[in-house]
Amino acid sequence: MKSKDRNQTKIKVLMLGWEFPPILNGGLGVACHGLCNELQDLADITLIIPKSKSTFMMKNMELIGLDQCQLKFKRFTEEPETTRHYHVDSIKTHLSPYKDMDHSFFSTDWSVRETRIREEESVVDGSVDLELYGNDMMKNVGRFAHSASLLADDKTFDLIHAHDWMTFPAGMAIKSRTGKPLALHVHSLETDRNPNGLGTETYNIEKEALENADVIFAVSSWTKFNIVKHYHIKEEKIFTVHNGINGNTPIQLTHLKNFKTALFLGRLTFQKGPEIFIKIAKKVLSAVPDIHFVIAGTGDKFTALIDQAISYNISNRIHFTGFLGRESVKRLLSVTDVYVMPSISEPFGLSALEAAQQDVPCIVSRQSGVGEVLNHALKADYWDIEKIADYIIAVVNNKALKEELVANTKKDLEKVDWHAAASKTHRIYQQLINH
Repeated sequence: MKSKDRNQTKIKVLMLGWEFPPILNGGLGVACHGLCNELQDLADITLIIPKSKSTFMMKNMELIGLDQCQLKFKRFTEEPETTRHYHVDSIKTHLSPYKDMDHSFFSTDWSVRETRIREEESVVDGSVDLELYGNDMMKNVGRFAHSASLLADDKTFDLIHAHDWMTFPAGMAIKSRTGKPLALHVHSLETDRNPNGLGTETYNIEKEALENADVIFAVSSWTKFNIVKHYHIKEEKIFTVHNGINGNTPIQLTHLKNFKTALFLGRLTFQKGPEIFIKIAKKVLSAVPDIHFVIAGTGDKFTALIDQAISYNISNRIHFTGFLGRESVKRLLSVTDVYVMPSISEPFGLSALEAAQQDVPCIVSRQSGVGEVLNHALKADYWDIEKIADYIIAVVNNKALKEELVANTKKDLEKVDWHAAASKTHRIYQQLINH
């Protein structure tokens, strides 16, 4: 961290996240950690997340897992007009699971109402255990909003910074309670994840939050474009803050194979384009019969992808690994010849940076944010199967081309770091609280 950054004004940030090390499911937690790690010297952060480990600590940062803390609820009763006024919570929401909660906490609009009340007693509720990704996602988003807004009562902060739609209702609730400015960090959109995303419950949550936000951080210009296009938000309050990546030394393993390998790494969902990857594989195999295609990850397309490989009569060349931990991913990348990201809509794509760090040439769709920082990755529209197949064939058959791509990508990586992301974020924090 540069010395001049240490002397900048310390800002107190109440941050809301959905996952964080060491409990990780995907790129969201990795990105939050990378940003917070560099923000530590610039801001005092209180991060509220659903689950945490009590042994995991960071400098200048209070990490609060709802599964690890006790929540204090205050009960109020009405009093005569001479009683001191308090602010009462007021939340408008599309989350139907709130019907299972205490309705006295919620009202029908976002305005903060003043009423004459008296604190009667304090009661203590047990810790809140939320399943991060499951069938009751909406219910857990509602419980998180409820609990996080109560926790915020005992915190001092200058602004609220909420990561992705699962925390947006909590961010809006806390803004309503406190009047503090709200920054939303968009790592992914419903319109990225769902081809029919317009008008869904999640879309409506995102749209309302984006409209209520004071500033919006988008992880790429591609994401900023989609926020404007699909959510009709004025671009003046949207700032592109590209993800970074931590320094890493490539693993040097003795090659355990005598064949070429192309890798798909990510969730097996429509958004990531795994079906396209298998179509590409069929095309490439006609020209490079000894190449193998590895699909690493899990998701709702898993069974359909196996069926697709069988129907193409290439199942002996398609290998499914299931979910892999970070060290296993690094080992797999060390024996990979080319990484392919055929995403239909990819807000960023941290896995491409991880591949580039391991000296693997990258082919990414033009509909991905990571291509904005990996200038020397090979790029094609996700639907251009012919072009992507030609790229793979060229890389695995031309050693000189592969080495040139790796060398040039190394130069790209020198400009991609979390320090730059944190510095830009902090500058926008200052503008926000001084506005």
